[in-house]
Amino acid sequence: MNEQRTHILVVEDQGAHAELMRHAFASHTDRFRLTVVGSLQQAQTCLSQEDRPDLVITDLLLPDGKGIELLPKDEHLAFPLVLMTSHGDEKAAADAIKAGALDYVPKSATTLGDMPRVAERALREWSHIVQRMQAEAQRDAALEALQESDLRYHTLFENIPLGIGTATMDGRILMCNDAMLQMTGHPRAELDQFDLRDSYQNPQERALLLERLQTEGLVRDMEVQLKRQDGTLYHASLTMAPVTLGGDDFILTLARDITGQMQAETRRDAALEALRESQNRYQVLFDRMLDGYALHEIICDDDGQAIDYRFLDINPAFETFTGLGRDIIGQRVLKVLPMTERHWIDTYGKVALTGKSIQFENYSQGVGGKWFQVVAFSPAERQFVTIFQEVTRRKQIEEEREALIEELETKNAELERFVYTVSHDLKSPLITITGFLGFLERDAMAGNFERLKDDIARISNAAVKMQQLLDELLELSRIGRMMNPPEQVPMGELAREAVDMIAGQLNERDVQVEISPVLLQPDGPTVYGDRLRLYEVLENLVDNAVKFTSDQPDPRVEIGVRRDGDETVFYVQDNGIGIELPYHDKVFGLFEKLDVGTRGTGVGLAIVKRIVEVHGGRVWVESQGAGQGSTFCFTLADKK
Repeated sequence: MNEQRTHILVVEDQGAHAELMRHAFASHTDRFRLTVVGSLQQAQTCLSQEDRPDLVITDLLLPDGKGIELLPKDEHLAFPLVLMTSHGDEKAAADAIKAGALDYVPKSATTLGDMPRVAERALREWSHIVQRMQAEAQRDAALEALQESDLRYHTLFENIPLGIGTATMDGRILMCNDAMLQMTGHPRAELDQFDLRDSYQNPQERALLLERLQTEGLVRDMEVQLKRQDGTLYHASLTMAPVTLGGDDFILTLARDITGQMQAETRRDAALEALRESQNRYQVLFDRMLDGYALHEIICDDDGQAIDYRFLDINPAFETFTGLGRDIIGQRVLKVLPMTERHWIDTYGKVALTGKSIQFENYSQGVGGKWFQVVAFSPAERQFVTIFQEVTRRKQIEEEREALIEELETKNAELERFVYTVSHDLKSPLITITGFLGFLERDAMAGNFERLKDDIARISNAAVKMQQLLDELLELSRIGRMMNPPEQVPMGELAREAVDMIAGQLNERDVQVEISPVLLQPDGPTVYGDRLRLYEVLENLVDNAVKFTSDQPDPRVEIGVRRDGDETVFYVQDNGIGIELPYHDKVFGLFEKLDVGTRGTGVGLAIVKRIVEVHGGRVWVESQGAGQGSTFCFTLADKK
């Protein structure tokens, strides 16, 4: 896609929506080439063609299925997919991300018109994912290719399932392992007569390899077609790098038979002798490993339990990952890294003492607080080798992804509860309106004007009730989205304002309100946040307290503050009807009213809870039960 336009497949069955996206991409034709289809089957046909799209943007619901069905089952055929939904279905979005979708966007005129930017963001993210996967694949290949050296190198050289060889620039082989001989079909006795140039079915492929070696310095996994000695053809994946031995230039080759026909039989004894005579050549392999490598000796107590281990050898990659140098060789790990956790010693002790290999991922505080992916095996008695790579960033990405999925699932559950509650409570005034419309028609036909007026009054009251519900729902939805600039707010001032606002109601019901002197002091407590929203919290709590104390002979309300450990707790206390323990959480729910005969819609405490949570705090109620009064408490985040 470097010099060509990015091919984007849009799967959208709504013509107007598809036209919006065509229009949005019309000004980006120099970068994007658009294909628009209207069904799942058409999209699958496009994906099966040679000109496969670079990015798929699909609606969730299609006439013949769901857009997420386009995701391939084979991860090797994966491609970036962005999911659109017109329902804001966050559960579907979470499922899509789990299944492999790259992103999702709620469908609207704004998001459809902004699709070029969404596409660019998705392509950038996909590029990062591909690069990370490629990097991991390269490390895995290096891990397979470079397992052991010296005596450890002998075992690696003859048992690795890859052909390894060193040749001159003109194609003469100096040395190779039995896997390479098995692959090429040449006996070792005739190795000096073997010319690599004759093994290429297409000589141009060898010329391209040499050209890339000169320009890039390293060729990874290039696929070529080769000939065995008997003339049969096979396909191989070659990784080649230039090396210098004794002042001469050679080519180090790793070959993998990708035809599935190679079943190599090793010749360990002959190869071991060759490896001892050319140990310096294998040292090159050891030093060029991309993964960290270290050989250790386990140290046990008198009971045979592992208590420490000693470094015997390390490679340059080990030094890069850990920041430690070769001066640690011969030293104990607890001397070099005193913070090494016990679980590392226990794990490596089992490997060295039982000979059982292990592969795992774990966290090390002792090496700078990093995550490592480790392969450990025992090459000799009471010794173990570790081959590792740092995976801290990958772990962080996995944790971030899990946190995002959990957040989406939580929000989706909240949305389901919200929709259920709203639909239930809005039905009541609708049923009233519908029922009295029927009475209205009947009374009008009967000429009963008194009942007609009563019908109209009831319909009007239900409409007013519905309007009030909708207004308070709108107010609740704005909290967290529409905020005023934060500022330092004295809580004493807010308390006075809240009391002044309902002064008429207080006088009418003869309710005594006391504001704690601590709040009214010049250096009284202040909070940092949206002044108007915080005022709403106090006004709702005071109004709620007055509402449920009016039947008391001596109704009293207190606005105060206290310290609970490290927290500053603000509270509104009343001597009203009280709240039984099972309802302490329920009262903060949407449309929840413990006394249906009281005024209000049951949204006030839900608004209080939402505002407090947006400000990083929490809210709760304390009450000993019916007739014992209530104390509504809340905290706010200590932000400056």
